[in-house]
Amino acid sequence: MGQIHSKDATKWADITGSSLHVVQRTLGRSLAFEDMSFVSGDNPVTHDVNAGMGRNGQDGYFSCDGPGSLAVLFSDDGTTYGGSHTLLKGDIMNLQGLDIDTIRVIWFADSAYRINVI
Repeated sequence: MGQIHSKDATKWADITGSSLHVVQRTLGRSLAFEDMSFVSGDNPVTHDVNAGMGRNGQDGYFSCDGPGSLAVLFSDDGTTYGGSHTLLKGDIMNLQGLDIDTIRVIWFADSAYRINVI
């Protein structure tokens, strides 16, 4: 029983009995964005992660909660975006390992979404 910590203290494992629970933490802030009624008039919307946290995000999730589909694009510098990722109703995209300055959401059909970035 006990805990094992990584050298930089960003990860630790709690060892209890025969279970191993791995937890990763990031020092600093988290940031959330959501639109529970994302319609064509809102299109496109850009969320500035770096402005909200004072640094780029590196983990989190993007959840498509509404009936329609949408697209999400990520930028590491606030100007240049990578490929477009289509999310359908109920899809949850893991943002772990990304370098996120800005998130752009594009409307395909009326929907809703939640974003959490750390």
